[in-house]
Amino acid sequence: MNSADVLDINLHPLRYFTNVDWIPRFKFGNKNTNAIILPHAGLDIVYPIFEYAFSNIKKQYDKIVILSTNHRSDQNFQSTFNIIGRPYIKLEMIADIKIDNEAFFQEHSYLSVLPYIAKFNISTHIIIIGKYDVSIKKILEEKNH
Repeated sequence: MNSADVLDINLHPLRYFTNVDWIPRFKFGNKNTNAIILPHAGLDIVYPIFEYAFSNIKKQYDKIVILSTNHRSDQNFQSTFNIIGRPYIKLEMIADIKIDNEAFFQEHSYLSVLPYIAKFNISTHIIIIGKYDVSIKKILEEKNH
């Protein structure tokens, strides 16, 4: 794996939206959860909300899909990064969704949740959403069957 495959959060221009040294305090439990809607302010502001949202959740998933806000345009895309390093998260691409590594690197909306996602230690898809597109809905539905 070369360095182009790894997104180093310490090099992200908006890295202050997360804290790579943050250790979430929530504990896994038995709460069935299909979706969580979270704010995306800096982690120092939203951590109590995240702790509550993730508390007692079942660790039963085989993947996580993050639909994240695109602040710069109405485009929808993902990246070809394989790994987000510190916190360590394995990223997977979804076929048929546009790729834009530079725009992905410039977006901050997914950053604050990364320490929480890392605790699951499973593959994650991050899709940046600028505008509702029924084709992405269909792609995600097909992928989950």
